[in-house]
Amino acid sequence: MQIRKAKIADLKRVSYITKIAWKKPYNEHGVVYGFSESLDLAEQIRKRNIFILVATLDNKIIGAIRYEFLNKNQIYFSKLVTLPSYRGVGVGQALINKLESIAQKEKVKKISLDVMEEKLLVPYYKKIGYKVLRKVKFLNHHEVYMFKNLTHNNQHGA
Repeated sequence: MQIRKAKIADLKRVSYITKIAWKKPYNEHGVVYGFSESLDLAEQIRKRNIFILVATLDNKIIGAIRYEFLNKNQIYFSKLVTLPSYRGVGVGQALINKLESIAQKEKVKKISLDVMEEKLLVPYYKKIGYKVLRKVKFLNHHEVYMFKNLTHNNQHGA
């Protein structure tokens, strides 16, 4: 498996994988209304507002993660997706590891994300070092805001 930055030509496949990933298994919890893709995603990538990493196997994209620099000290990631047939084999972890490596290289101090509690992913993120900042109840789901402090040059984050 290889992890690389997405190209504009990859966006159709990334959108397809995202749509598929959002269908399974999360709609069984009754909180996903369907996936919609930003029409200007390519433009956001060209302007370097959003970045996407893709996981490939035999030159086929099997997973992706989107991220953006909120400021020079913080990256926010979203839409970590893996094709259902490749779940549980480390694709998502490899994408997060690459993102954290990029953050370290850029001297970013914090990575943040939010996830629907009903997706049952909070324990996974906790296991890999992310902490709950807050939980917000919406009409039909709970959004959990999480973060991970990064360390640089042998300094330990709080």
